[in-house]
Amino acid sequence: MIPTIFQVLSVLGKLPGLKRFVDVEASIQERTNEEIHEVVGAFDDFIKVPSNILVDVREEDQAIVEAYGAIQFPDGRWHVSDDLKHSKDLEPWMPDATDDMIVRFENSKITRSGKPMDGVVLPQDTITGSVSSAMPLMFAALPVIACAAFILSRFLGAYGYLALFAAVPYLKAIRLDKSASHAIGSFFCLLVGPLIVGIASLERARADESIGAAGMHALRGVLTGSGLIPFGIGFLVLIALTFACCYFSSKQGTKHEKSLDLFARALKVEVSFVVYAVAVSILPAPLSLIFIFAVPNLYCIRYAQIERETRTSETSSNSNHFTVGRHEKTARSMMRKQWVAQALRALNDKTPLIPLGKATGFLFNKMYRFAPVPGKMLVASLKDTSQHILVIAKSGGGKTFWLRKFMALVKLTKWAGAIVGDGKNVLVREVMSLMDIVIEPGINLSLSQGMNAQQLVQAFRELKRKGKMSEDESSFWTSMGFIVLEHVAMIVEAACEAEKFVRSNTALLISDEEQQLIKFTSIERLAELEGDQERLSHAKNAIAETRANIRKLEASLKQPRSCYWTIGQIQRFLNVVNQIKQTEKGFELHEEFRGAFDFIEKSGYLNVADAANQIKGSVSYFANTWAVMAPETRTSITSNIDNALNDVFRGRHLKNADGVLWADTETGIDFQGVLTEKLWIGVNLPTMVHGVGGQITADIVRMRVYNLIKNRPVNWADLEGHNPVFNFIDEAQSVIGEAERDLIAMARSLGCYFVFLTQNISSFLANFSEHGAHNLFELFATKVLMQNESSHSTYKYFQEMLGKARLTPYKTASVGINNQAMLQRYANSALVDPEHPDAVFMQKLREKGVGAIQNSYVHSAPRQIDVKDAAHRFEDVARIKNFDLETVQGTELSWVMDDDDFANTLFQGQALIVVSRAGSTRTEICEVGGLEADQVEDFMRENSRA
Repeated sequence: MIPTIFQVLSVLGKLPGLKRFVDVEASIQERTNEEIHEVVGAFDDFIKVPSNILVDVREEDQAIVEAYGAIQFPDGRWHVSDDLKHSKDLEPWMPDATDDMIVRFENSKITRSGKPMDGVVLPQDTITGSVSSAMPLMFAALPVIACAAFILSRFLGAYGYLALFAAVPYLKAIRLDKSASHAIGSFFCLLVGPLIVGIASLERARADESIGAAGMHALRGVLTGSGLIPFGIGFLVLIALTFACCYFSSKQGTKHEKSLDLFARALKVEVSFVVYAVAVSILPAPLSLIFIFAVPNLYCIRYAQIERETRTSETSSNSNHFTVGRHEKTARSMMRKQWVAQALRALNDKTPLIPLGKATGFLFNKMYRFAPVPGKMLVASLKDTSQHILVIAKSGGGKTFWLRKFMALVKLTKWAGAIVGDGKNVLVREVMSLMDIVIEPGINLSLSQGMNAQQLVQAFRELKRKGKMSEDESSFWTSMGFIVLEHVAMIVEAACEAEKFVRSNTALLISDEEQQLIKFTSIERLAELEGDQERLSHAKNAIAETRANIRKLEASLKQPRSCYWTIGQIQRFLNVVNQIKQTEKGFELHEEFRGAFDFIEKSGYLNVADAANQIKGSVSYFANTWAVMAPETRTSITSNIDNALNDVFRGRHLKNADGVLWADTETGIDFQGVLTEKLWIGVNLPTMVHGVGGQITADIVRMRVYNLIKNRPVNWADLEGHNPVFNFIDEAQSVIGEAERDLIAMARSLGCYFVFLTQNISSFLANFSEHGAHNLFELFATKVLMQNESSHSTYKYFQEMLGKARLTPYKTASVGINNQAMLQRYANSALVDPEHPDAVFMQKLREKGVGAIQNSYVHSAPRQIDVKDAAHRFEDVARIKNFDLETVQGTELSWVMDDDDFANTLFQGQALIVVSRAGSTRTEICEVGGLEADQVEDFMRENSRA
């Protein structure tokens, strides 16, 4: 095989003192290694987490880690000091970061030495091949081959021209790296042209000298005397045309700029050709041949010079323009520390992980520092969800579709209880296979169980505020109605508790009497043995009296209670609260009210009641304020609140299996299992069937669970048998109220995790003030935004929430390292195909650095390429394989999500996810999935087995 120019130079480079000048492979390899160290090293993956505890220390490794300074504790674990946890020697035994926590931390375009990346990598470094390190040599090789063919043809005749085939790989390289027109031009101007001119020049030299003398004489004739006239005319015409082009170009602005450039280029070629022809004609044969084969090399020299000057100018300009300040370096150091802390928190979090969506890389390609690696799942541990989740999407945008799968995954963990609901009470029916307790007709449910008077009335206030009851809460009559309702509820609750208190005391009295009976029975037996008739008679009388007291007390306990803590009882008291008589002594309340007051006072309950003052206040309100009101005023107030309570009784199916209304049931199913047995509860009372009664029932069920959560021990997480509780609410804008707002602020410490779904921001603004709504949103650390193009305020909120950052906008010029584009471009070419006989040396050269570092990476080529020679040198290059820096220029301060980014990225199946992961934010446009209603049961069945 004919040796190539590279092989010849490589041989010459082995001579002492010449290697640094002529060994092209060595110089390119050296430059490549420098760029790898400087540029690629800046993209290190932070996979290992610096920790004080080593992991996976095998028995054969123990001596090694001990030599590095690790200490083995009695528990068998190996520990290192804070100074050693950053040691590279111990890195293999550091714990791995969780998959979703792997980051490219240095994605701020900073090289390893801290220089701006823009000062190292330029737009033309994008893999188009236009600045291949070997490109000047590609051009230079063509005239060398032409010269070799010329010389060989003198000795071998026509066979010498076979040397021209050596130019094939160089022409292919030029075509691929530059363009086909470059290859064609190089073929004629640098290869065939010099060869033909050289042959013609040699043939003229062998011809008769007279012919040469005649030619010189003719040339002198043209340049002197009358022969100068046509030459001068032609020159004047050329000058006139040039002046005309410049004149019209200045008049027309840039309209004829292309034409002028084309004319200038043609004129330059023409003048160069004339000079070249004159030189060839005038110079004697030996000098003309040297001139013919040397001039084409001026192109590659000029090419290299221009590229070098351009690169130096641009790198200098970029370096100055994108200089990194000390504060930015400090920020990068702080970010790395923060990431390490975050990764350690994630490792220590042993709660199950729930996938939220798969990262698309949209924000990652903008170089947003909080964006995960493309293709990775954005996840949240169940501990992360304790900071609550807010999902926003238009109707039909996929939020419930996403929620069903999220709920199913949480259920499969068997880690938490849950309460499930929505504005229309239909969600539970769609996820029935997840439910343990379903509130539906036939179940034994109490609406008041576990709630005191204030809490129950607050539930009705919430229902009124949400528009589920008639009239406006702000009206005077409604406000007065709730005041009266609270006082009535307070009296009913007090009467019920007083009756329970009395019955409890009665039970204690029975126990005391039974103890007395045992005592008197012992005295009776002792008197019989001693024969003391007097004592015996006294003992028998005492026994008879005690037994009579016990029977009397037991009879009182067997009597049904007269007052029950139910909504029905409250309504019955309201029905008589207006029945007031006017007597000589003043106004007198209905006997049932007066009887309740007297009973509460005589029972002694007020001596032990926590709310004794409130109870006395309610009694005083009815006796001193209510009774003296005008009858019309009292009627207006009570009729308003009667309508509110009647809503509870409107659902004709809202009763237990025995036909007892839930409003009249004092004790029913217990919800404590939601907090202690990981039970899931939901209300299956569709509004279209059960009306307002179904909505009120759902809200009261939630209030009951909230009360249990509020009353759980502070150290509930340390107690055996206690579990967190999820609160899933779809169409949250029509469900949540003051109770949720009050609870959510402290819910995390109480183990209650909210997952709200709503249609847009405006729906919350309608129920809360703008300030109140935004305060509520800020309590949700994890947010999922789906398609919502109809709500500008929603997009605006998320845009302002993410704020601005120094990003790489898409509109800038293309800069960076695009490995995949290079691989696709070259995979099937002669330059990288190891089986191609003309490209073996080119393949090796490119593996060693031709075209700078971006050409060195061939590990992921579509076709398997021999990289054994390069793999050990360029192993680090593999670290950048997931980077797509086609759009990298400088950075600028811009919105993380531009106005049009929402429309371009949020559609069915994609969502913007902002997740609080291990205490830090991760944000990206993600692909999201979900479950249809009829898929939930099958999904649970399949994954429960798994």
